[in-house]
Amino acid sequence: MRIRVAEAADERNSLPPGRSAFKNRPEPASLPPHNRPRDADGKGYVMKSITVLVAGAFALLPLGAGAEDAPREAPGVGWAITAVSGAATVDEPAILFEEGGRVSGTSGCNRFGGEATQEGSVLTLGPLASTRMACPGALGEQEQAIFSLLGQPLEVVLDLATAGVTLIAPDGGSLSLQRQP
Repeated sequence: MRIRVAEAADERNSLPPGRSAFKNRPEPASLPPHNRPRDADGKGYVMKSITVLVAGAFALLPLGAGAEDAPREAPGVGWAITAVSGAATVDEPAILFEEGGRVSGTSGCNRFGGEATQEGSVLTLGPLASTRMACPGALGEQEQAIFSLLGQPLEVVLDLATAGVTLIAPDGGSLSLQRQP
């Protein structure tokens, strides 16, 4: 078996200008602009359009919410926990209410997930499962307070002053939530 190495001046390997070696197809530069790759990574107009449309749709989600239905729109929406019983939080704890009654989030140290149910204005979470990393100092105290509150039935109260939601436990503790962008 012989293998022939082509050289630049080899007439048998040259193609007419504007044609590629792949099945004699046109070079990208000779294609119409809408079929031509735009980036070095080869993404064209269609991929960019889909990306822009999806990003735009998610950006518009908060615009359809009215103040009177804020607690009901919670599924699929992320909330930053900004205060625990009036004390500001550290390391950005958050909670996400998902479709189908699922809830997940982070205490700022450990992640958690479980079930959520709402009857009237009372939200009940649990049972919750969480990771178990050690959380030192203020972060550990914050986590204990958050998990303690999430283990109780919580009254959902719309806070018109901050456009947020406050979850109030029967023992008087609370979680202040702000919708995440």
